Amino acid sequence: MGKKLNVIFDANNHYHKCLHAANMFSKGRILDTKRDQDMYMRKIATDFAFIMRMIGVPDRVVFAMDSFSWRKEVDMLQQVDSYKGNRVRDDSAVNWDAFNTINRDFFDILSNQGFISSTLPGAEGDDLMYFWSKKFYEDGEDVIICSGDGDMTQLVKFSDKNFVCVFNTKSTTRQVIGAPGFGDWIRKKVSEPKDAFDIFMSSDFIQSPIETIAALIDQTKLIETDPNTVIYDKIVCGDGGDNIPPVINWQTTQSGGKVINNKITPIKAAIIKEMVLNKGNGCDITNLQQYAEIFRKGIKQIYDKDIDTETLRNRLERNTRLVYLSHETIPIQIQNQFELHYTNFDGVGAPKLGKMTMQALLEGSQYNNGSIALEADIFANAAPTNIKASTKSLF
Repeated sequence: MGKKLNVIFDANNHYHKCLHAANMFSKGRILDTKRDQDMYMRKIATDFAFIMRMIGVPDRVVFAMDSFSWRKEVDMLQQVDSYKGNRVRDDSAVNWDAFNTINRDFFDILSNQGFISSTLPGAEGDDLMYFWSKKFYEDGEDVIICSGDGDMTQLVKFSDKNFVCVFNTKSTTRQVIGAPGFGDWIRKKVSEPKDAFDIFMSSDFIQSPIETIAALIDQTKLIETDPNTVIYDKIVCGDGGDNIPPVINWQTTQSGGKVINNKITPIKAAIIKEMVLNKGNGCDITNLQQYAEIFRKGIKQIYDKDIDTETLRNRLERNTRLVYLSHETIPIQIQNQFELHYTNFDGVGAPKLGKMTMQALLEGSQYNNGSIALEADIFANAAPTNIKASTKSLF
């Protein structure tokens, strides 16, 4: 016992997931009425409390929220139509001013309740989740990143002492994602005999981080993924969700006249990776541009498509900067800002709440009023009031 468990929450992923659910109670433009705004806040708090109850009692909770991204200001990104430019906001469908106001209010509510509400000018939530998880992990502590964003799976890892895993909080695909071998490692750790201090401290309410993650896997399921493969595939094949193009795409026209957009696929990208490995120099996914000529030959061999080496090199470098979360890619000024940001939260982050519920979260805020109490609670069945942790079946 004594080792800390830290939870890092993806604020923006959480907000947009709840906004999507808001369609079921909005009768016009989403979040236009006070009733809709109160219910949206209720949904944010309900889902957050439910996820936290699934995890248990962490030592610290970080709620990481986007700011304007430095990635949109990098000169080389002019090669991309617009980073995340496919996320067009329809003003006729959503009251975005209310959306942003409520999100900021919840961010402040969590701060007042003892959580670490984390945001930095120029940094995305992804950057902050990378920074926080790296700090905690290097301090020998355990980390659960709560996010449905596949980008976060590049951060999973474990050593003999501690781990970083991702908890995909999407209700239809709730799962724990760990690095290859994570399941066997957890089983081994759970089966190890406890020392006297652990036995003395154990109770239904106090669990070690290993027991906590084992119980969470027991309630959901475990997926193991290679973080290097996640990064490699996103660099080479692009990421449609963030409007990051693949290193090569082209169009073909079918006999009926239908135009098909084609791009390099993960399966074919893996073949090219083997071509790189066969050169005997390994495959450094953080510097794929050095293999541009091999990539060019592979694309020609597999797809019979021509692309000049310099263009390919630039695209590999561009995509690496866009998708790879690392001190090698994030600007030094953002890194320096985070170091100061981190010290400002030294010794804090443990929730003050005695009970993790929507009502407790919103207590004392403008959203804890009669108007939401009188509404039919459409989220009443969204989450059980409590989930008993168990490690008996251990996935």
